Amino acid sequence: MISKNSFLFRIFLGFTFVTVGIFLSVGSFNSVQAANVPVMTIRDEAYSARYVGQSLPDPIVLTEGETKTVVLKFKNTGSTTWNAGGTRYVSAFTIEPKYRTSEFRGASWKGKDQTASIVKAVQPGETAELPVELRAGKPGVYKEQFYLAAYNHTWIHGGYFYLDIKVVPATSSGNAPSAAITPTASENALKKTGTYLGERAIVSKKEIVARPGEKVKVRAHFRNIGTAAWSSFFLRATTVGNETISFSDGDWTDSQSTKKVIKNIAPKFLAENTFFLTMPTEEGHYVLKLQLEADGISVAGAMVEIPITVSQNLESISKKKPVVFQPNETELRLSTEPTIKIGLWEAPKTVEFWTPEDDYIIFDDETEVGRIPKNITATISHTNGVIVVSYAEKKFTLQGIVRLVPSSNPSAVFELKNFSRTVSWKKNTNYNKYRGNVILQFGKKDKQFWVINETLFEDYVAGIAETGNDTHPEYQKALLIAARTYAYYLKSCACKYGSFDVVPSTADQLFLGYNAEIAMPNIRKAANDTRGMMITYDTDNNPSTPSEIVITPYFSNTDGRTRSWSEVWGGKDKPWLVSVEATYDKRDGKKLWGHGVGMSNRDAIIRAVEGKATWEEILKYYYTGVGIERVY
Repeated sequence: MISKNSFLFRIFLGFTFVTVGIFLSVGSFNSVQAANVPVMTIRDEAYSARYVGQSLPDPIVLTEGETKTVVLKFKNTGSTTWNAGGTRYVSAFTIEPKYRTSEFRGASWKGKDQTASIVKAVQPGETAELPVELRAGKPGVYKEQFYLAAYNHTWIHGGYFYLDIKVVPATSSGNAPSAAITPTASENALKKTGTYLGERAIVSKKEIVARPGEKVKVRAHFRNIGTAAWSSFFLRATTVGNETISFSDGDWTDSQSTKKVIKNIAPKFLAENTFFLTMPTEEGHYVLKLQLEADGISVAGAMVEIPITVSQNLESISKKKPVVFQPNETELRLSTEPTIKIGLWEAPKTVEFWTPEDDYIIFDDETEVGRIPKNITATISHTNGVIVVSYAEKKFTLQGIVRLVPSSNPSAVFELKNFSRTVSWKKNTNYNKYRGNVILQFGKKDKQFWVINETLFEDYVAGIAETGNDTHPEYQKALLIAARTYAYYLKSCACKYGSFDVVPSTADQLFLGYNAEIAMPNIRKAANDTRGMMITYDTDNNPSTPSEIVITPYFSNTDGRTRSWSEVWGGKDKPWLVSVEATYDKRDGKKLWGHGVGMSNRDAIIRAVEGKATWEEILKYYYTGVGIERVY
C-alpha cells in the first residue's frame, strides 16, 4: 500500500488530481503504489502534520458486527498547539466525498462524519494520538479516507490518511475472532442482576417552537434509581399522533434511536445524552416522546415528552400565543440534587481513609466487593495500575475505578488522615474532612493517581471558602449563587478536566470542605437560603425555551470597572459578561486585582453594606441581563 507520509507534488486540473512523487514505505508496510491525495483549503498555515504510524496494520480485519479501535499517530509539525477539547480541537473528518456518513463510525465518534478528538493537547514537535473506533457492517473490502482538521477553523496541512479495512462474515474461520465470543447488549443485560429504573433529571428544552427543517440541540439527563448499573444507553423517540414523522438527525443510529452512549452509570448516578433534533418539513403541532433504553432494556420511569410546534411563521405564533418559560417550584429542572466531583489530591502513594459516621461500601467499577466499617482506618495504595484497599484482616485487590460510597447517609463525613491541606490565614487547621463519596482512579488526561471527592452540590457549596463568615449576608448569598452556577457550568460542559469537574483551589473555587462548614456557619446558612439557585441567560433569544445556565466568574476587585469576557480571554462575546462600572472600587481608587470579569467581590460587599443592595440586585448588576432560577 501507499505510505501515508509520502512526499507529493500535486497539480489540480479541473476535477482531476495529477500526482507526481516519490513514495516511501513506512514500518511494516511493504507494497508501494500511487494514490490521488485530495487538496484541501488550509486557512491557517500554523497547523501542519506528518503521519507517524498506527496501532493496527492495514488491512484492518474485522468480523461482521465487531468493533476495534485503531490509534493513528501524527507529529505536530506546525507552530501552534493542537487542542483535545474546547475551541479548535483536532479530530478527523471523512472525505471523498467530504463529510460523508461513514459506515464504520463507532460509538466514540463525535458525529456521522467526524472521529473522536486527539487524546490530549499536543505542542509543536510532539506526537498526537487519534483514536478511530471502527464498527464493522457488511462483509467486504473498504477504504475509509479522512483528513485532520482543527474544528471550525482549518484543515491541517499533511493531515490526509486512509484505512484499508476487511470485514469478514461472522462465520468465517479466518484471522478475525469469532463473533460468537462477543455477547450482544441484550445478552449482557440478561446476565445482569438488579432492576432497571430511572427518573428524568433535566431536559434542556421543555417546549420547542421551530421552523421546518431547523436543527435543535437537546441535552437530557436521567438518574439511575434502580439497582443495576447501565453499561450503555440511548433514547428511543416516538411522535404522538403521527408515527410516520421522525425528528432524527444525521448522527442517530436510525430514524427512532439516538446515538448509543457507551458509559457505565452506577445506581444513583446521572446519565447524559446530548443530541440534535431535525424538524420535519410538515408544519404542525407534535408531542415527541423520548424513552431511555439501557443495555437493551426500556428503563421504567426514564421518559420525557416535549411539545413541538413547527411553523414557517414563528412571529405570528408568538403574537397569537406567547410562550414564556417561567420556572416555579413545581417546574424545577432537576428532580433531585446533583453531585459534583472535586479533584482533591494528585498522585499520593497511599491514602488513609477513616469515617466516624457511616459504613462505606467498596465498589470496583460497578461491582460491590466489600465495606469499610466506621471508626476503622483503611489504607489505599496503588502499584502498576492496581489499587489495593486494606483494613484490619481484610485486603481487596482492585483493577477498575474504585468508589467508596456511604451505605446510608450520602452526606457522611470522612477524613483523609494523611492528607495535609492548610491555608495561610488558618495554619493550625487541617482541611482534610469532606462529605460524600471517595473515588480513586488514574486520570483520564494526566494518568496520575487521583483522590476525588464526589459530593452533593449543596455540601460542596457550603464548603466554599471564598469569603469570610462575617461578610454581609446579602453578599454571601450572591457569592454562593455565582459559585454554584460556575461549578454547575463546569460540570455540565465537562470542558476543563477529564476525571472530575473542579479542583478545590482558586484555579476554580477555594473549597475546604467540612471543616470550613464548622468554622463558617453563616456560609452554610447562605447556602441553605439559596439552595438550588443558579444564574441563567437566554442565549438563543427564544423565550419559549429554557434559558441556559451560564458561566459566572468573579474576582477580588477592579480599578473602577469590570472587563468583558472577550477583552480578557478573547473569543466570542458573552453578553452577560460585559464591562460595568464598579462604583465603590472606583470611588476608593483601587487597582485591579484578579482577571476583572464578572463580579468584583469588594465592590459587591460595599454595594450590600452601603448601597443596601439585595443578593438579586447584586447579581443582576454585575451579570447583565440574567435571570436567577431555582434549578433543583
